[in-house]
Formats: sequence, structure tokens, C-alpha cells
Amino acid sequence: MFTAFLRFELATWRKHPLTYIFLAVTFGMTFLAMLWPNLQMGQDLRNLHVNAPFAILSRAGAMTMLCLLFITAIMASTATRDSGSGYAPVLYAAPLEKAGYLWGRFAGGVLVAVLALLGVLLAIAVGTPLSEPARVGAFQLAPYLQALGFFIVPNVVLAGAIIYCLTVLTRNTVYAFIAALGLMVGFLLVGLMTSNLETPASVLLLDPFGLRTFHALTKYWTVAEKNSEVLAFAGPLLTNRLVWLGIAGALMGLTHGVFSFTTSTGTTKKRRLADAPAPARTSTPTPQSRVQPRHDRGAALVQLAQQTQMDMVGILKSVPFWILLGLGVINLLSIAATASEREGGHFFPVTYTMLDLINGTYGLFVIAVLVYYGGALVWKEQDARLDGILDASPRPSRVPYAAKLLTLIFIAALLTGVGVLVCVAAQALQGYTNFEWSLYGKAVFGIEFTRYVMVAVGTVFLHVLLRNKFLAYGLTVALILFQSISGAALDWNNSRAAVEIGRQTNR
Repeated sequence: MFTAFLRFELATWRKHPLTYIFLAVTFGMTFLAMLWPNLQMGQDLRNLHVNAPFAILSRAGAMTMLCLLFITAIMASTATRDSGSGYAPVLYAAPLEKAGYLWGRFAGGVLVAVLALLGVLLAIAVGTPLSEPARVGAFQLAPYLQALGFFIVPNVVLAGAIIYCLTVLTRNTVYAFIAALGLMVGFLLVGLMTSNLETPASVLLLDPFGLRTFHALTKYWTVAEKNSEVLAFAGPLLTNRLVWLGIAGALMGLTHGVFSFTTSTGTTKKRRLADAPAPARTSTPTPQSRVQPRHDRGAALVQLAQQTQMDMVGILKSVPFWILLGLGVINLLSIAATASEREGGHFFPVTYTMLDLINGTYGLFVIAVLVYYGGALVWKEQDARLDGILDASPRPSRVPYAAKLLTLIFIAALLTGVGVLVCVAAQALQGYTNFEWSLYGKAVFGIEFTRYVMVAVGTVFLHVLLRNKFLAYGLTVALILFQSISGAALDWNNSRAAVEIGRQTNR
């Protein structure tokens, strides 16, 4: 049964466009980074050979982080394939073997993600002969195998296990997104602990992706060593990988024990409703007032306001939204609270330093939330099987999509305002009281906020146009990554996301 579900997943993803978008992103971005030195992913590799062992490992590790949302989309789609299609009650009624069902699907999703990430190594192998001879070193097979064994496979298994297990148990894709964001926040927090010159070995074990550990081990390597030395398959990096693979295995074992083939169909609520006494009917008919339907512009505005309010309240009342906001606040506050101390020096936490954090680290968080909730709002009615009823109602088709867009803009404004307040609080905690509110307003709400609005518009547009949830997610992430990293290569002033990725992975 394991092989049957594995083959089914491979056949399904072989026909899915998201697989090829994922592969195109990993291959294309790596290939362009080799031929275009100004385009960097993580560490600055311009003074190294394009096929240097250090460059191969660094690019492979950085790509597993950049493509975390692709891995999330694949594993979440795999975990909710049956429950999302409504076929789960029929399938779960069959005599299925739990291990074969769960881990056959899991292995299929992991294998697809690993194959897509092999585009990094393929791009290096193809791009090396096309590079200038002075930038090409001797060929070594070991770095390619280490990139696969140290970063690609362990990171996909770890992220895939956390995302898949949470989604299988909750049957809700929002927890997959929370898990992915939690991994990223953990990686950034470990970066704060490894910013000093000497990092304890116990801290290196906390790095979920292994990239901080790799950079700590090679911190004092010369250019010649980075061009020729192959990292030993032992030491702290191997220990880090084994520890996190053990955590993934423990989570998979827990999921295997907890998972049940019963579906959450709300039977308890239905039973309470069935047991409730029926209200007594009066013999006298109740007079009904005559209602005159309106379909003018005023009615459309009322529908727009009510739909927007309903979408906003639905998000603000949901526990996952506040979990996401808490993760973003913890990440921003932990970085902003130590903004006055960097590399052993002491600086004032001035406003421009806080703005770099809001537009960089916190900006990535806001964009990720908008990308997720943009798809969740567009597909809310379809997932609840209410789209047929609502589409038959007398309302303009532009009303629901305009309401979803206004909801995303409101969420972006809320998250941006929270980010400003967190940075001001961090300044106050460090004894700096020169709060430049006008500068915050101009830089954050006057400039950066427009980028969030464009992300919201683009996300809703792609989901409406493509009519495929995970394909739209993948294409949205691909476009954002391309714009951010190419913007950094072209030295655009608004390429904050790529600059922040470079700073974080360079520590």
C-alpha cells in the first residue's frame, strides 16, 4: 500500500504545474546567480569560483530556505488532498493501512520537493562550463553529495514532516503556513545568538536549517580554502542534521499514533441540533412585510461593506492569525531590542535602524501573511462548498473580490502599525526616546505600505486568474523572489526583502 500511494503522489505531481514552477525557480535563480555575479542568494560569493565547494553548499542551503513556501505548498496539498476534495469519507471507509497511507503520501511529497531542489545542483553543473575560465575551479563530486546530504534532503524532510504532520492532524492548511513561518523565525532567532565571534556548539544545534552552523564552521576560512576545501562529513554540522532529523522522526511517530481515519464532520453539533425541541408553531400567520429588491450602486456598496466586515471579523477572530502575529512580533522585538549592540559595538537604536528592520525582516513576514491570506480569502467560499449558492445571488462579481482586497489592505495596515509600535517600544527599552513619528509615517506608510498593497492586488489577481490554489501560491512566491533578488542585483532602492535575506544568511 505504501508504494501504491507513493506512485499516486508522483503521478499527480508529475502533471501539476507547481512542480515545474518550483524546478524553474531553483534552476533559474541559481543559473542567473552564477552568470550574473551581482545577483546573490545569501552570502557574497563573487570572489569565489562558481563551482567552489563553499559556493555549492551555500547556494544549496540558501535555496532550501528561499523555497520554504514551495515546500509548504507541496506538503500541505499532499496532506489535504482527500479532505479538500471531499473524498476522505469514501476513502477512509476502505480497509486502509495507516502506515502505507500516511507515509506513502509523505514520501511522495518529499521526493517531489527534493527533485525540484536538485535544480540548484543541475544549474551549477550546467553553468560552470559557461562561466569565465578564471572563475572556474577543479571539479569535485563531494560538494554536490554534501549539498544533497547536508541541506537538500534533511531540510526537505524536516520542513516536510512538520508541515505534513500538522496539516494531517488538523486538516487545515493554515497550520502548515504557521509551521513554515515558525521555522523561519527560529532560524532568524538563532542568527542573533550566533552573531558573536565565538558561538557555543550547543547553540549551533538549534539551527533548523544547518546554514548558521555551516557558516560558523567556515567563518575563518580563506578564499583559497573556500575554493578547494571540502567540509568533513563529521562534527557539529553532522550532529545538527542528525538531531533535527530525529525531531522529524519523533513527530512522524507521534502523528502515526494520533492520526485517525475519522473525519471532522461536525456530528456532535448536528446531534445537539437534532435533540433540540422544535419550536411550537402558532396557528395565526405572521404578517410579512413587502421587500423591494434593489440592484443599484447603493446596494452594491452595502454588499461590499458587509462582505468586507465579515472577512475582516473572520480573520481577526481566528486563533491562527494571532499566532502568526505573535511569531512576527517575537521575531521583530528580539532583533530590535538588540539593535544597539552589533558585533561587539554599541550604537543608538535610531529610527533608520528600526526602519531597516520593519522594511526587511518584518517586511518579509507581512508579505508572507498577505500571500497566504490572499489565497485563503479567494478560496474561502469554494472550500466551504458555498460558491455555487453565492454565485447565484444577485450581486456584482466585483463585490466579493473588492471586499477581499480591502480586507488584505486592512490586514497589511494592521501588521504595519504593530511593527512600528514594536520598534518604538524597543527604542524605549534601550533608553532612546527621540521617536520620529513623522519619519515612521512617511517611510513605512508612505513608501513600504504601497509595496504591500501591490502584493495584495497581485495575490488576489493570480488566484482569480489561475483558479488553482497551490499553483497561484507557487507563482506568487516565484514572482516575489525574482523581483526581490533581481532588485538587489540591480541595486533598486525598494529591494528590501532580498537585502534582508542576504544579511540574515550572511551572519
